[in-house]
Amino acid sequence: MEENKKSVGFTEEQEALVVKSWNAIKKNSGDLSLKFFTKILEIAPPAKNMFSFLKDSNVPLDQNPKLKPHAMSVFLMTCESAVQLRKAGKVTVRESNLKKLGATHFKTGVKDEHFEVTKQALLETIQEAVTEMWSEAMKNAWGEAHDQLAKAIIAEMKEAANANLITNMEENTTSSFTEEQEALVVKSWNAIKKDSGDLSLKFFTKILEIAPPAKQLFSFLKDSNVPLDQNPKLKPHAMSVFLMTCESAVQLQKTGKVTVRESNLKKLGATHFKTGVKDEHFEVTKRALLETIQEAVPEMWSEAMKNAWGEAHDQLAKAIIAEMKKAGQDQNGISKPSS
Repeated sequence: MEENKKSVGFTEEQEALVVKSWNAIKKNSGDLSLKFFTKILEIAPPAKNMFSFLKDSNVPLDQNPKLKPHAMSVFLMTCESAVQLRKAGKVTVRESNLKKLGATHFKTGVKDEHFEVTKQALLETIQEAVTEMWSEAMKNAWGEAHDQLAKAIIAEMKEAANANLITNMEENTTSSFTEEQEALVVKSWNAIKKDSGDLSLKFFTKILEIAPPAKQLFSFLKDSNVPLDQNPKLKPHAMSVFLMTCESAVQLQKTGKVTVRESNLKKLGATHFKTGVKDEHFEVTKRALLETIQEAVPEMWSEAMKNAWGEAHDQLAKAIIAEMKKAGQDQNGISKPSS
């Protein structure tokens, strides 16, 4: 995300004007920081509620012990980012990072339009500090630098919003898995887990029978001519996947969330994304799972049991897909070219 073209439109002339004015005022940055923040609250009084140390405080602004350090941090970050914008070729921040800034701004309820308030406050503060050198060109230079930083933070706010949406989706995934479904899953799992080794291989074989191209998703299979049942890496992998799926199903209602064995969802999502797994591939694993369990417990199999295992599988699939999306976003954020 930081590698995006955020410094386009910021010229050498603008850089010179920003540096010249910053050099003139930075010795007074403490007082100017407080002035800058005071202007923000004068322009938009409701903004006070976005700051935990202000919203319930009756202490005058200039006496609030937490305001000046915060104001100075924000003012310095804004000004130093402006000074370094053209030289660095991207938006930079001091003692923090854009991802954290985006998450914090999203969490406190900052909206895109709030940056117009900070822009007005910044321009007024600097104009009053360097009245003798202020010009329309200098105003445009500081305005452009502010807008570059705002765009970068807004982009990370959107990433934070997406991540929050995915998290909410994960937290809501167990809402439709009932006690009755749990009982059916546990009953059938207790009956078959002693044979999990053979069933794991059967499960995986069914996946490749249903979707032969899936073989290319596995490094130990795609260039191998060894029969499946003789491949030394297949059974351990198959057993790991089958056990993870079944044990996650058994624990789903009890734990209130998707759980995995000897791994975690983040790693699973990254691995599935890296190997090219698509959402529709989970329909293949679902069918293979249901057929495997049905054939293992034909005497107790029912439509209700099929639905229970299907729902449990879907919960796990949704959780992995959510992490795949995060992995995709992370890769896009890192690998976007700077030109």
